Amino acid sequence: MTKDPARSLPLILLVDDERANLVALESMLVTSGAKFVRAATGAQALDTAATFSLAAVILDDRLPDMRGVDVALTLRATYGDDTPPILLHTSGDPGRDRRREWHRAGILDVDWKPVDPDILRAKIAILLQLFRRRS
Repeated sequence: MTKDPARSLPLILLVDDERANLVALESMLVTSGAKFVRAATGAQALDTAATFSLAAVILDDRLPDMRGVDVALTLRATYGDDTPPILLHTSGDPGRDRRREWHRAGILDVDWKPVDPDILRAKIAILLQLFRRRS
């Protein structure tokens, strides 16, 4: 991953094929002290991850071209220990086996839609604090 040339603020990748969800996520996190880049597909997310140094990824589980877990697996295979923390968003409870698959893929945490803004802000605050310590 290359560094973001305008590196004054950490960068969070928001991945969802629904534009309204991207807008909602960004509005929930506007006070986080981060900048945002958006992707609507898994392929766009992977391209973006190759371009920028990311503090975190907020990833929808269901994308038009691939599952969120497949995006996470590709990021892990490509970047190893340098993979940014991934928060997965999904609808409904998929069951224990699927949740195990997510965590084996390197997904740090899972939130269910509708997203609780206070919980999301708290998680992102911790991830940004860790990112700043690493930088």
